Amino acid sequence: MGLNLVTPASENLITLAEAKKHLNVDDDFTDDDGYIALLIDAMTDKVESETESRFITQTWDWYLDRFPSSAVMEVPYPPLQSVTSITYLDGQGATQTFDSSYYSVDTYSAVGRIALDEGYSWPGTQSVINAVTIQFICGYGDAADVPEGLKHALKLYLSMLYEYREPVVTGKIVTPIPGAINTLIWDFKSKVLRFG
Repeated sequence: MGLNLVTPASENLITLAEAKKHLNVDDDFTDDDGYIALLIDAMTDKVESETESRFITQTWDWYLDRFPSSAVMEVPYPPLQSVTSITYLDGQGATQTFDSSYYSVDTYSAVGRIALDEGYSWPGTQSVINAVTIQFICGYGDAADVPEGLKHALKLYLSMLYEYREPVVTGKIVTPIPGAINTLIWDFKSKVLRFG
């Protein structure tokens, strides 16, 4: 299975101004703007990875070697907004589009799903890697649509890394991620695990 970003998010989860306000950095102090922007990007990637989701609307191509043996497949990177297309290489190596009237898309579950409609089956494919390409759109929408808990987890990460630019060591033990961040992240990750 492979994933390729087609259309990235059009905005950050939090703006530089929001980050500076949270960090109590004066608007007029711009020396750290580049560093803070870097932290926003890095910690957005971190929280998305931890929650196994994507925040701002984006488009991905998902590659499979073949269709699944079951009638239902779970789509990565919740929340799922829609499935744009399902294409595949047939036995002769020609690209075909699987008709959208043959399947349904579940965007209501914690992890989105694609399910064959009754009476249909997945087609055979050429025996090559990445024979199937599923293009989908995921994310909560724009930054205003993302749950506050996820934004707050990102801000807590920012605070920690802005204040401590090297690992925090107590005695000989590196301080773990603060419990508040773990709690916020786990709330969303557990929904994916429990309902996916």
